[in-house]
Amino acid sequence: MIAAGNPDPSYLDSNFSFPEGRVLTYDINAEKDLWVITSVDQTPVYRDHGTWPLISGDVPNWNHFE
Repeated sequence: MIAAGNPDPSYLDSNFSFPEGRVLTYDINAEKDLWVITSVDQTPVYRDHGTWPLISGDVPNWNHFE
């Protein structure tokens, strides 16, 4: 099913279609400090990940460092 949604190898240079129809668009040559994903279902995403809030709190089942 994945191959059917992405039949043209050159399409994968900047896009990926999921079997349920969602589409990711990305720039593998993105500038430093920019997230490579540019849009989800044609909705632009905020790519400056250096300004994203840090994760806080407990992550369930995250104990492999103990």
